[in-house]
Amino acid sequence: LTSQLETPDSFVNLAWYSAVLTCLERRVFYGSLDRPHFVNGFFLLVGPPSVGKGTIMREAHKLIADKLAPKNAAGNYEKDPISGERRRLYQCMPDTVTFEKLIESISKSGNTVLYKGPEGQDLAYKHFSTYFHLEELSSLLKPNKSEDVGRFLLNMYDCSEYTYATRHHGTFSLKQPCLNFMAGTQVDYIRRAESTGLLGEGLFSRFIICYERMPRQAVFEFGNLTDEQKEIKGQLANWLAQLSLLFGPIKYASDEVPKFMQDWWEKEAKYLARFGDSKLCNYFARRKDHVKRLAAAIHFSDNLT
Repeated sequence: LTSQLETPDSFVNLAWYSAVLTCLERRVFYGSLDRPHFVNGFFLLVGPPSVGKGTIMREAHKLIADKLAPKNAAGNYEKDPISGERRRLYQCMPDTVTFEKLIESISKSGNTVLYKGPEGQDLAYKHFSTYFHLEELSSLLKPNKSEDVGRFLLNMYDCSEYTYATRHHGTFSLKQPCLNFMAGTQVDYIRRAESTGLLGEGLFSRFIICYERMPRQAVFEFGNLTDEQKEIKGQLANWLAQLSLLFGPIKYASDEVPKFMQDWWEKEAKYLARFGDSKLCNYFARRKDHVKRLAAAIHFSDNLT
């Protein structure tokens, strides 16, 4: 599907993994709902202009946004809280929005999952899951709201409760939120954002970051999709739509998996304790989270159990 694009393979892979995690929303997790580890992902594609960052994000967005949401329990189609049009299966946030409007929109984007409890009882699980596909990170991280946005993103990475009180429009409380985030940017912006405090190390360390210098190939025109590519595009979009039906905890394939990972992380922790660069140490300390979320993305790329 992406063979005609200039985007490097690494960007293509991460855009797909981001799409998979976006479609798992807050419904799939490690552990239990008493102490869950959710698998939402923060991805940052870094490179010079025309390397293909925005191109692949648009392709991924088309796959996610292709499907409309089904009717609700009352038999009606719901409206999108931002556009007012018929709601999509997955809720996308706009590229440019005021912070107050962003929080208000998410607070109106709830979905409810009905499931059976351990004793066969009917239970309901409500979540507020959304995603960002920003071709330029700076469209969200603006100087006048950087502190609010930074704190908000930290909460959203952990899918933890967030409350925002406004002067004139009341208080918005997100009880069970989830945000998937993919953005593109350039090295110069990262340097400026770091020096001005827009992008602190706590937030930066939560991104899986991919850097490319050159496009995969020089392309003047992408050309039309072939019949085969159209069929493949439909298959991928349908696969992502099927992920909306999943709910519950991720189980390891065998007891050996957590033992292996525990041993790996103990060795990693000893290495990090001796590591000299505080900036990179802060980033490497998130490696455990990144591994768990990427493992989920890879698994659910071809598995619906």
